[in-house]
Amino acid sequence: MVFENGQLVVSAGDFLIVGPDCASGWTDRPDAVSDLFVWIWRTEPRCSEFAIDPASYRRWTIGTRLWRRLEQLHELCRQEVERPDELTKLAIEQLHIAIDVTAARLFRPKSQPPEPSVRMELAIRWMAQNLAERNPVSDLCDYLQISPATLARMFQTHHGESPATYHQRLKMARAQEMLGNDRFSVKEIAYSLGYKHPNDFSRAFKQFTGKNPNACRE
Repeated sequence: MVFENGQLVVSAGDFLIVGPDCASGWTDRPDAVSDLFVWIWRTEPRCSEFAIDPASYRRWTIGTRLWRRLEQLHELCRQEVERPDELTKLAIEQLHIAIDVTAARLFRPKSQPPEPSVRMELAIRWMAQNLAERNPVSDLCDYLQISPATLARMFQTHHGESPATYHQRLKMARAQEMLGNDRFSVKEIAYSLGYKHPNDFSRAFKQFTGKNPNACRE
């Protein structure tokens, strides 16, 4: 990279932001040819990670994953410029933002996962609010961004049972609460708790409590 007062040797995987007042250019080494992805923007980057003095530059080293993503975005930019239409300006603006966000997320420090007690609290709250879910373990893992094995260990440590059993316990507690209110029929309770058929609810309720719903109500 050539400046007015010197040169900077750039290696494979380097990512640079160059200010608009930083006069610069490029030259290859005498024994090699380099491939460069270059974007020249009219506006400044949107992300604070790339804030620089207009007369200076910043350099980072990026990994393979980001490099491949930038390749894809660069190709999309080329396509827009080579075949412009009435939507090209908007598309280029979107690509500019995508490049900024893609790079900035990798430069930001990774956020730490919540403490186990906090994660457990989130899990219990989610279950209480999603009693009708038919695949609570899978959906809860997606919500907490953890594996089924980790979720199982959490519940075994804090409650001595599996997450599926705990969810079923909450569901049956809610069923008993609703059965104590004459406003709800057994069919309405079954559907509100995610059962396809009232008979499925009755079997599950009897298996869990030892009584069928009508007997419990009586």
